[in-house]
Amino acid sequence: EFLEIGPLGIDGEGRLFKRHSSLQRHVNVVYLDQPVGAGYSFTKGLLGYAKDLNDVSSGVLKFLDQFITMFPEYTNRTFYVGGESYGARFAVGVSHAILVGKEPRVPLRLRGVILGAGFLGRLMNVADSSEFLYEMSLITKKGRKSLAESFADMRRKVRTLIGKLAALLRLRKTIFTSEKKPTMFQKLTGFNNQASALYSERPLNMVQYEKYVQSDAFKRAVHIGQDVEFMKAEGTVSTSLKNDYLTDISHEIEDLLKSYKVLFYTGQMDTLFPSQNLQEYFRSLNWVGAEEFRKAEPKHWKAYPTCRSVSGLVIRVRNMTDVVLLRAGHYTAVDEPDAANKMILNFIEDNAKEWGIPDDAETSGKRGPTKMG
Repeated sequence: EFLEIGPLGIDGEGRLFKRHSSLQRHVNVVYLDQPVGAGYSFTKGLLGYAKDLNDVSSGVLKFLDQFITMFPEYTNRTFYVGGESYGARFAVGVSHAILVGKEPRVPLRLRGVILGAGFLGRLMNVADSSEFLYEMSLITKKGRKSLAESFADMRRKVRTLIGKLAALLRLRKTIFTSEKKPTMFQKLTGFNNQASALYSERPLNMVQYEKYVQSDAFKRAVHIGQDVEFMKAEGTVSTSLKNDYLTDISHEIEDLLKSYKVLFYTGQMDTLFPSQNLQEYFRSLNWVGAEEFRKAEPKHWKAYPTCRSVSGLVIRVRNMTDVVLLRAGHYTAVDEPDAANKMILNFIEDNAKEWGIPDDAETSGKRGPTKMG
């Protein structure tokens, strides 16, 4: 909320400010610390941690059911499910659970799904940044060869049950970052931040955000116990979900494309899941608009009339909208918050002209009403 699309932002010196382009000027937004163990959500036993998307979706559906019980005025409202990075997988899981009628059946009308810089395709393919880092001049030919060989080895390992865990352990030492022992990515690039080709260290506003949300003042403001720790989605949370990392959820995504609007967005400068890798994955999906999407040429989009530079590249085919946000890394809305806010609002309002795409240039897919409660 403080770093991306919320009404309040935080700067590099830890000062809060009001966002002029917050999504919450137009729609109601509920932020969830999930799965259990991430953020300020917690469990007192190992059995409370999610093991797969089924566990995650069950927890979110129970939350939504309780939410409607407490706030019945939102009953039967149109709503959207969204998530970034690993959160995009959770968004798929929750949306698909609603699609197939999983209990509890929540009295809300799912209209669309928003998947940002998502961990969606086969992990060892979408995370292979060897070519992208080389094209960005962040690694040498030798580095590209070493990184590509490492990914090729991991792809071989995941073909067997015994090799999957070894591949995941190697992946952690390859593309992520560590304060204790530099990973392959850190050694090759000199970067201590795995998110964007534009900066080698975490942005100061992200550093200040973590300090602020752990302060006594913040905890009092949002009714969090002083002894509750703020946890990143690491450690026990990630270990518990290890079997989900290599699970292909393409069929679930294809099901969603049959029934709902879906927004995919990626960051041009994403070093973790390079945009071109995800674009290739999107083109591999089989759904009614697949051939149209594969042939479509992206349109240049400016988020606002006053923008001097292009904000992104947009393809809209039937229920699917695909956006590459320019100058953005893995945390797209941290890098380009105004463009990200406008992108999501355009998707919700379903207005072709706001994308700079004339109505007669749209494809023939049907679109339903999108007014949000």
